[in-house]
Amino acid sequence: MDATWEHLDEAGPMRESIDSAHDFLGRLHEVLMSAVPDYSPPSEPVSRQASGAIGTPAAIAAAAAAAAAAAARMASDAAADAELLSGFADVSISVADARPMHKLWKQVTSEVARYKEEALAALQFCSSSAGVMTQHLKAVLADSQVDVGAVLRELRLGLSTDAKAPHADVLSHLSSLAASLSSAASSLAQCHAWARLLSHKSVHAALDATGALVAVAKTMLGAREALWESYDGWEGFMDEVYRTPCTHMSGQLVAELSQQLAALDGHIGAIARLHTDDDVTRTDSATPPEAALAAHITLVLKSWRDMLPYAALLTRPGVTPRHATILLAWIKANHAHAVRARAPPPPPSWSTPGQQAAAPHTLETGDKYPVPLVYHPDGADLAAVLFAPKRGKAAAGAAAVGEGGLEEVMGSEEAAAMVTMPLLLGQVTENAVTRALADRVVALASAENALLERLSGVQRRLGGGMALEVSAQRVFGSFLLTNADAIVEALGGMESELSSVRASPHFGGAMGAYEEVEHALSWTSTVLRASASCQHQWLLFAQLFSQPGTDALLPEAAAAWAPVSAVWRRLMLGVAQAGASLAAQALLLQDASVLEDALRRLQGHCSPGLATLRASAPRLYFVSDRLLVEALALSSEPGHFPEAFLGCCFHGLAALELEQSYAAHDGRTSSTRGNPEPTLAAVAAVGINGEVMELHAPVALTPGCPLASVVLELERALREGHRATTRRCLESCGHMQADQWVASFPCRSILLVDSVVWTQSCGSALGRLAAGERAALRNLFDHTVLRLETMARQVRGINASGGPQEGLQRQQLLGLEALLVAGVCHRQSVEELLSVPDLALDPDSFEWAKQVRHYWDGDDYDGRGVMYLAFAQSRLPHGFEYDGRPLDPVQTLTLHSTPGLLAVVNALQTSPVVSLGCPGRGGAGREAVAALAALSGKFHVAADVSVDSTPKSVARTLLGALASDCWLSLDGADGLSLAVLSCLGTQLYEVWKAFFFGLPTITLSGMSVRSPWSKQGAPPGDDSGVGWAPGATCALFASLPMRTFLTPAGTAGEAPCDAHAAQLSESMRRAGRCVALSLPDIGLPLEAGLRSCGLRDAGEGGTSRERLSGAAAVEEGWR
Repeated sequence: MDATWEHLDEAGPMRESIDSAHDFLGRLHEVLMSAVPDYSPPSEPVSRQASGAIGTPAAIAAAAAAAAAAAARMASDAAADAELLSGFADVSISVADARPMHKLWKQVTSEVARYKEEALAALQFCSSSAGVMTQHLKAVLADSQVDVGAVLRELRLGLSTDAKAPHADVLSHLSSLAASLSSAASSLAQCHAWARLLSHKSVHAALDATGALVAVAKTMLGAREALWESYDGWEGFMDEVYRTPCTHMSGQLVAELSQQLAALDGHIGAIARLHTDDDVTRTDSATPPEAALAAHITLVLKSWRDMLPYAALLTRPGVTPRHATILLAWIKANHAHAVRARAPPPPPSWSTPGQQAAAPHTLETGDKYPVPLVYHPDGADLAAVLFAPKRGKAAAGAAAVGEGGLEEVMGSEEAAAMVTMPLLLGQVTENAVTRALADRVVALASAENALLERLSGVQRRLGGGMALEVSAQRVFGSFLLTNADAIVEALGGMESELSSVRASPHFGGAMGAYEEVEHALSWTSTVLRASASCQHQWLLFAQLFSQPGTDALLPEAAAAWAPVSAVWRRLMLGVAQAGASLAAQALLLQDASVLEDALRRLQGHCSPGLATLRASAPRLYFVSDRLLVEALALSSEPGHFPEAFLGCCFHGLAALELEQSYAAHDGRTSSTRGNPEPTLAAVAAVGINGEVMELHAPVALTPGCPLASVVLELERALREGHRATTRRCLESCGHMQADQWVASFPCRSILLVDSVVWTQSCGSALGRLAAGERAALRNLFDHTVLRLETMARQVRGINASGGPQEGLQRQQLLGLEALLVAGVCHRQSVEELLSVPDLALDPDSFEWAKQVRHYWDGDDYDGRGVMYLAFAQSRLPHGFEYDGRPLDPVQTLTLHSTPGLLAVVNALQTSPVVSLGCPGRGGAGREAVAALAALSGKFHVAADVSVDSTPKSVARTLLGALASDCWLSLDGADGLSLAVLSCLGTQLYEVWKAFFFGLPTITLSGMSVRSPWSKQGAPPGDDSGVGWAPGATCALFASLPMRTFLTPAGTAGEAPCDAHAAQLSESMRRAGRCVALSLPDIGLPLEAGLRSCGLRDAGEGGTSRERLSGAAAVEEGWR
């Protein structure tokens, strides 16, 4: 009927196209006939048999369709039709040619007429049978509605809504319902086709009702099929999930679980409604069986919806089977603790003290499994994770969980693999505590994964990120590693990173990777450190033995150097030929530690020659062998001394100022007459405080000049330069303006001159006081205070100017700080004198004699001048030792703040060996000696002895101090063994004998030096002036705890510690005087430091001193 209807409808597009084509052909026929001259059409009618010339009705229909298409194209543009027809106006056609065309036109006209007659007859038949067709269609539609209703009832009330039905039966039932519904849909389509010939409203209403019912059925059937297919897939997926161990959970499995849940949730939404109704045709409500099915599936999915977030959480990258095992152990331990907490307490008679003392919330485990305190009585608190190792069976029994103890709780990964994924997730989502445990284990896994990432980064850098670079040219005949130090530093950074990984509380999970990386890094680092050390030592010795005269000075070392150097050259050649891979290079250098030991032994071969060198220049006794070898290696480069070498020989000497000089062979500067060769000469010393001290005479630094002679000449030039500078400073005082004077001389010279001036001023004031001028001392005190305040304002002004102090400004600041420190000391001394009654004060009184006084004798010492320090009846010549260190208020004022140092100075008159009894630690004695040495202008050496010291090493230290005429403070004697202590006592006694009897030499442990107290004077021909000045004051100070002197001598059966203390006390008493020191008062140093910062007035200094001076009573460090 669908195919026929387009031919029956006169207003349809098919009929219109046929009429248009027929009209167009008629116009063409008229034009054709008009082109035939004197043509008269035949009168005989065309028989129907002639229609066969055209063809079958199908052919006629095709031709008509083609003509209709052509007509449609031509009718679209009337102008085109007119133009087409006008083209035939002048055409002439013969009758013979036109006759077939005319005949064909007649046949077309006949076929079109017949087509219209048959269509009209068919239309009249349908119209006459409309009533019968209407009744038939209504009956068919009613039957279809009944069939579709049965399908809907089966869908919404039948087997497909039974949750317990087998899935295969349900799917088969849905297939049969789909076939029934398809048949009803086909019948409905036929009814729609016949209904086009009818205009009765009831038919169309029935069609619409049946169509709506079929649409509802199709929708319900599709949703139900999708639901059961998803549900069937869910059941199969659950079988796989329940077979999966918890240690094999994967992100892909969890993603599929999420997809399955989302699909089922969507299908359940199609049948889950707020209202239920038995009407199967309603789509806005669910039937009771559908609601039951939705509730059942929702209940099945509910637990999985809760577990899905934790399933995703436990399958994050970094969560391993180990963490699943830990989580299971935590959950099991939590359950056990919960059970024990809920259990009633046992009767008192059953419990033991050990059981009562057991911590019910404490778990302990091995290194691999951290177990937190997971149980709390209120269920809302979690304690921190514990990383405590097992402490034996007793402790494990106290903290055991259940009868099997903690080991049963922890289990193993094999046991954890028997637990399925749903079981673990069900345990995790049991309550808030178990959920928190899952979060905790994921945090643990993330932290361990971060450690593993760091270890992987270290391994990547170690494997391919670095390589040793070799110099392009040879140095001393060998290739060199140009970036060895940088590689070693980078490896040190990696070791620090590994240390931080090792210190992490989550180290247990990264232990295996750590051990692998640490082994590779430790081996590589050891090899490269040894290689870098070998290269440094090889370069040092290569430069040393390239100097002329070294073979004669160090014969043993020179003989051992050649084979060691050859081995190093071959090693570097192999590294240069190796590829750019750190692993391959380290493999070639793996024997560098053996070469390092050989170079270390080579250093020992240098000791005999260095001992000879030290005997020539005593200051070299205080330079280590390595530093002395470095200085010898640089002897071919005049003036290039290691800064550490200069610092060991002289206090605070940072560098030397050099200039071109013309020197004769005797070292004295000569004129340019005779064209002498220019040489470098040291003309000034630069201290670490930035001050420049001019040398008394230039020190020639010629290539190959013996190092010992350079040190001796430099020592003499520094001492005499300091003496000459102090003399000029004293002569300029009172003639120069104060600001210019302070900025023109080193602070040490300014400090000495200020002390000389104060001594003269105070002595004069005492003389005037004795003569009757009562205000003389008070006027001196007021002048001292006013001077302090004035200088403090100047310091504050310099500091307020901003920017770094350089040049004269810096020198002025250093001089003002020195004057402020000295001013505080002088003010304190005057204040003490003011507290004495006037009748007891005069220039000869003890109160004045006990003060530290400075006197200058400009005519003594061949007219160069001598400064003396007066302590009561003792007078010490100032040594004018160079000191380029910054001025320390604590050290400068120690003599005025530490009681007992006056006794130390007096003790030096009777013995060069003084034992200092120090409260608390022995460092107080060292700093007290350093302060006294700085005040006396002596070179101070601090030496420590320990249990590893030998009699020979102690003897070498003592002989070095004696040979260089310095002050030595010896600490740690109380830690010596009895044998070494006994030797030390003997050695100190030998020193005392040389002092008392004026012996020419001192011999200790087979080593000898000339005595500084020799009555024979300097040896013939020695005019160095170093260490041989009349009245040399070399001193040895041994700092000991006060308890050493208070320990009484015991009997033969006393404890070893008492015997040691008795031996130490006896040795010190036998060697020299013993002086007890007390805790210093930090008030004066504190005020001096505040004044140096520009404090405004004395009141603030006094207040700060009173507030903080109580700290002196606390036995802390010296500072």
